[in-house]
Amino acid sequence: MRLSFKRLVISVVIGTILLSYTYKRQRSAVQEYSSSSSKPVSMVSRSNNTAAATKYRDHKEENTLTKIINHKQQGHHNDVRLPWSIRRTRYLPNFYTQKHANETKHYSDSTIVYLHHNKAAGTTTKNCLISLATSTKRRIGTLLSSQGRTALDRSWKSQPNRLKAHIYMGGYAFGVCNYLTYKPCSYFTILRDPYERLISSYSYCRRARRDQICSALGANNVSIREWALHQGSFFFQQLLFDPAFCTSHFMKNRTLMAMGGIAHDIVGSDRIYAAPCWFRQKVIMHNALTNNQSEMLLNFCLENLERWFAVIGLVEEYDTSLALLQGVYNVPFKKCATGTAINKSNYLNLHPMEKTTKNDTNAARKETLKQLKLELQRDPLVSKALSADVRLYKKAQEIFERQKRTYRERFGQL
Repeated sequence: MRLSFKRLVISVVIGTILLSYTYKRQRSAVQEYSSSSSKPVSMVSRSNNTAAATKYRDHKEENTLTKIINHKQQGHHNDVRLPWSIRRTRYLPNFYTQKHANETKHYSDSTIVYLHHNKAAGTTTKNCLISLATSTKRRIGTLLSSQGRTALDRSWKSQPNRLKAHIYMGGYAFGVCNYLTYKPCSYFTILRDPYERLISSYSYCRRARRDQICSALGANNVSIREWALHQGSFFFQQLLFDPAFCTSHFMKNRTLMAMGGIAHDIVGSDRIYAAPCWFRQKVIMHNALTNNQSEMLLNFCLENLERWFAVIGLVEEYDTSLALLQGVYNVPFKKCATGTAINKSNYLNLHPMEKTTKNDTNAARKETLKQLKLELQRDPLVSKALSADVRLYKKAQEIFERQKRTYRERFGQL
């Protein structure tokens, strides 16, 4: 009898241990799935109760797009965690199209972050911001080139309270609002037809080899088709940027850093560490992501584009874009830049044209642009390379039209 009782006690103890172990395994599996799920979760809005933040909505995307990508390397599986969760926080949503964006003062008092989309009226817009900063006594922060952004990232981690500028700008600016906790923050950008932007970058890089958008491949040594495949969907990459792409974070992973099959001719070196940050990001994403994962990321960007940017402007309607910016920030954007266009390419060095005079240069420019654009659109590989930016641009056009309608309702005619 005693022996049977002892056996019963032992059986109960062992059973309890096994049940506990099974429960922990199941719970761990659920947590692992939740942290790596590929389904984007809608953003959560919340209002702080503190006096400084009651006028500001802090938007968060959950950490659902951080992917663990398995790579086969030397017969082994290596788990590579990409640097982003696509976590963009503490930004004000679109001023004109989001229902809760109804108080102008939140935006006019916010830190302004301009995401410079290269070859899309960037020089004109940056000069405008510099002029406005001077006239309104606002301080401009570090120019967010790749070096400037990584330096800002280090400053934020060591001394977060030092980031007190009123305006930030640059090609690596997206995500900066994450750092700025002392006041509201908002993004704006100016976009351009992806094919026309590509042609402009090709023309520019034939004479500016050391610019960061030009230094990974010599534009003078390749066709415009090869250049298109090299540049790809540039704005899509800007939306996915993280400072980790600019550091040594991935350097030891030869699979991720392999440039085989990706056209390149890096200034000063043929090593990936010497490449500009955007190209390193392109190489890593090319090696790390499947087509399905890239599509998932693109859909996430499309769903959030309107929330991420307080205003989206278009080069094709630049004056209207300035009016929209002025309506949001209550500063004279129209006055400082209307009618100007700096570094405007004429494209006459890209395509065989009949001899032109000064009077018909503009007509020749338009004809050259039209021919080059048609050639690129007919090429299936180029269309695939630019497809993400084309879809983002179409979405931006839809948003732009709705911004204009709301502007007219609030302020009258543009």
